[in-house]
Amino acid sequence: MKRNLVLLSGMFLTALVGCTDDVIDNDKTVDNPVKEGTEILFGSSVSTDVDDVMAKSSETRTVYGDRTGTGVPVYWDPNGDEVAIFCAQASQPANRLVNYIVKPEAENSYNSGSVEKVNPEEAGLQWGSADEHRFYAFYPASAVKAADEDDQNGVITANIPENQRPVSWREGEIDGVKTYFGLPDMNNAYMYAFTTCKRSEVAEGSTIDLQFKNLVTVLDITVQGPSTGEPITVTNINVDAVDGKNLILTGDFNCNIRTAKDNSDEVTAECSAIGETSQVRNRISIPCYDSAKDDFIKLSVGEQLNVKAYLIPDDEEDHLIQPLQLQISVATLNGAAKKRTLAKAQIEPHKINRVRLDHLVAGGTNYWMSSLDKDIYLSELSIPGSKFSYLTSKNNAFPVYQGATISQQFLDGVRAFIVQVGARATYNATRSGDRPWYNYSYEYSDATLPIDGGNGQTLVNAINDIAAGLAQAETELKDRNLECAVVMLTYSGGGNVQVNFTGNPENRADVNTVGGADNVWMDAIEHELKDLSGEAGNRIYRGTIDANTTLDDVKGKIIFKVNYNTDAQANHMSADAGVPALFSRWMSNSTMTTVPLRYGSANPNVTANLSWMYHEATHVGSNTEITQANKRSEVTSVLQNSVDAYLKNTDHNIWYMVDAGGTFYDGAESNEGVIELTEWLNPIVRQTLQNRGQNAATGLVFFNFADKRTDSGVKYGTNTLIQTIIDNNFKFALRKK
Repeated sequence: MKRNLVLLSGMFLTALVGCTDDVIDNDKTVDNPVKEGTEILFGSSVSTDVDDVMAKSSETRTVYGDRTGTGVPVYWDPNGDEVAIFCAQASQPANRLVNYIVKPEAENSYNSGSVEKVNPEEAGLQWGSADEHRFYAFYPASAVKAADEDDQNGVITANIPENQRPVSWREGEIDGVKTYFGLPDMNNAYMYAFTTCKRSEVAEGSTIDLQFKNLVTVLDITVQGPSTGEPITVTNINVDAVDGKNLILTGDFNCNIRTAKDNSDEVTAECSAIGETSQVRNRISIPCYDSAKDDFIKLSVGEQLNVKAYLIPDDEEDHLIQPLQLQISVATLNGAAKKRTLAKAQIEPHKINRVRLDHLVAGGTNYWMSSLDKDIYLSELSIPGSKFSYLTSKNNAFPVYQGATISQQFLDGVRAFIVQVGARATYNATRSGDRPWYNYSYEYSDATLPIDGGNGQTLVNAINDIAAGLAQAETELKDRNLECAVVMLTYSGGGNVQVNFTGNPENRADVNTVGGADNVWMDAIEHELKDLSGEAGNRIYRGTIDANTTLDDVKGKIIFKVNYNTDAQANHMSADAGVPALFSRWMSNSTMTTVPLRYGSANPNVTANLSWMYHEATHVGSNTEITQANKRSEVTSVLQNSVDAYLKNTDHNIWYMVDAGGTFYDGAESNEGVIELTEWLNPIVRQTLQNRGQNAATGLVFFNFADKRTDSGVKYGTNTLIQTIIDNNFKFALRKK
């Protein structure tokens, strides 16, 4: 049985423990001690040292009250909290681990009104023949896997997730300051109790009271809003272990509570991480998205938010010599993440540690990639991108798909760009033989790749803008830089392919003379991408890209991805072309599909080490590429199917692409159609991502108006979508080298 508990700010409590004083005489045994074979009765109570307790909400859940000088009061869930209790000395070997439901008193919810077996039909723990009995209790009961016959059950196996999304948000106050409380999933707030009792000192009908102590390490984080100016929206809070002996914060862990001291405030349970280590386990992500309002938390002057982060406690023997150092990052909607590195030895294991951050400050460049682990596989990333990146009003494009330049898009966190190009290619004609039996051969000479709708600009212009952004990041971040970019090239069609001839061309020479527009475009792609990669300033990545390529491998570089349209185009390129690009075929407008993703050439004889799961369609409406209903279905299908594919694909060799851009189309393109589709589809994609039960990589997600400018991305809601994609990189344990 899972329960959500509400944890407010504060030090963790210490409650009543052990064999109750009104039952025990420490100098002699009681007159009527409990007998072997009788059922053991339990009780539990919590601290009552707070006069002004928090009024409980209408929801039924265990509540932690406001922090006091001595602790935090706890109120039991009216519907019952399930705990597991083990006693190796119990008389029945088959019933030495029993789950109980703790229900509060009607008037005083900090006391247990009853502690009952989960299954009333089964026997509970019963007094054994030995005098001394040792009791281990654990919350939540679901974390206890088994009981050993030799009293080894003090070792608990549990898990701390990376994504610690609040179960809900509420408004309240801390010291008179308006506060948004992110109420955490208290199934992560592992607690244990240990006590020893002698049967000879327990009277018949009396109860064994248990004190539950905090097992995990907790950060109580308060983020203050701006001190002046406009409100700032907080989208995510990340906690990273950046230095120390043990950098693991999440995942599976074992805790040994067998050495815990009876009736003591000292926590002596020893915990250690176990399980898979080839994942990012040094990060905790707390999304600040209120699903009830479909919006992120916005802080004005004089406001703050409060959340909790649960960490695996660091009980390594030498952690005092090499203490854990944590960094807290606050991601804001239209600016850079605000970071604070905590002093070493500031965090105490098994305690609630208060962290109060400085006032938020607006602005800054969103260099989000550089906050990731450098060894993350490239295929694990979730990357926001711009649809038809150069089609802006500044470039006199029609219709307008983007409200900001590529340079501004980069500063706003966009790292993937679609550039639709044609070709202006030149071939040299060589004539041989005698009149009238001339023979002609045609050899590629050079080309430009004009951007469709780009007002005369070419791919070189786009590369220059992106390379400048990467260079700026390298200057500002220095050795911390991990920024990279993906440029996806699509074919703008044969009408945008022009051919010139030099040498001795036949008078009738045209594009068909050299194989047709499709082949000319492939020639231009092959040779121009090679030429661009020859210039160091263009920052083109030239190494092979496969499933094991990491963010560290491609930092500071531009990765080319090319969509081609036909098998003939693929066969036109030789298998050993050596083009510094990934290639996949565009197959369909209407359905999600998965195709081979090759590096170096589109030729099918090249081994495809990667796969490309995608959906792509621009014109939305009746009697066109895709209907409105199908556009929605296919976009959300990629996002949902990527979860299943991700969980099944331990080879991390799938790249995902989501086309969340496009335009409503009724036979003609219009600026209004682009805007209307953006306003309709953006909330759908954002809600789908925020509400996914399991997180996984989204791959490349392309939008209209992919920026965070007031008159563009903010106006049409794309700024929140960009940040949702960015934050997705911090919500689950990405696989790494």
